[in-house]
Amino acid sequence: MSQERTWNTVGPISLTADGTNEGVLQISDTAGFYFGMQATLKNDTPTQLTVYIKKVVNNTTLYVGATKGGLDHNIDISSFTVATASSITAIEQNKVTVPNEARDLSTYETDPVDAWRSIAVDSYGNHYNDQNPFPVAFDGNVSIGDVSIVEGGNTLTVNPDGSINVIVESVPSPNTVVISKYAEVLAVAAGETIQIVSYTVPPSTQGVFQKASFSGENIARYDLLINNVQQDTARTMFGSDLTGEFNFTTGNDSGYTLVAGTTISIQVYNSRPSAADFEARIQVLQIPV
Repeated sequence: MSQERTWNTVGPISLTADGTNEGVLQISDTAGFYFGMQATLKNDTPTQLTVYIKKVVNNTTLYVGATKGGLDHNIDISSFTVATASSITAIEQNKVTVPNEARDLSTYETDPVDAWRSIAVDSYGNHYNDQNPFPVAFDGNVSIGDVSIVEGGNTLTVNPDGSINVIVESVPSPNTVVISKYAEVLAVAAGETIQIVSYTVPPSTQGVFQKASFSGENIARYDLLINNVQQDTARTMFGSDLTGEFNFTTGNDSGYTLVAGTTISIQVYNSRPSAADFEARIQVLQIPV
C-alpha cells in the first residue's frame, strides 16, 4: 500500500554477489529502495550494519554509504557475502524531505527539451520506450469498425462469406527436365499384346509421371504398367476417338512419383481381327536428387 509520508518496508532481499569495499551491492531487485533511505545489512555470522541508499543504479545495483547526507558511498561492506546469506532490508520510515529547488531541478527537462517533465517512468526511474514497453493487462472484449488493407493503391476485397480470392500461378521448379518419350509399333497382329514405349528413371534422379498419350489404327486396350505391375487401363471403342490419355497431373510438379530405377511402360492389346499400327508417348518430370 502506498503511503503519503512514509516509504514502505522493503525486503529482506538477498545479495546476489558479495559486497564491495566501495559500497556496491548486487541484489535481485532494487524496486522500493530510494535515495536517502536508511537500510540494514545482515548476514548469518551474525553481523548487522546500518547503511543509507546513495544511488539506485539500475534494477539490480545499489550504492550505499555510512552517512545519511551526500553521495559518498565509500563504505566497506565486503563482509556481507553470498556465502554468509547476506541480505538488505528497510523498515517503514519517513520519506526524505526534498527542498523545492531540488524538486524543480529533478522534474525539469533541460536543453534541448526545456520543459517541465511529465514523462511516465518505471519503478527504477527508466523511461518507457520500445526497449522498455509500458506494461499492459487487458481482460475483456474490443470492438472496432471496418478495417481495410491497402497495398499499392489496391484494397483487399473480402467475399460475403469471409473468404478471399487467391490467384495461384504455376511456376516451373528449377533444375527439372521434362522427358517426352515417344515410340510406335507396326503391324501388331490380331489378339497380340505388345509394349509400345517405356521409360526408366535414371540414377540420382526422381521422376514424376505426368501423362501418357496413345492412339492406334484399331480399337484396342491400353495398359499402363509401373515395374510391370498394371496401374491403369483404357479402351477405345466403336464410334469413339481412337486416341486417349493417362493423366496423373494435378498441378505444377505433381503426378505419380517414381524413384530411380523405376520403369514405366505402355502396352497395347489388339482386339481386332486385323493387324494395325499403334503409338504412345510418356511424359515425365525428371528431378535431380
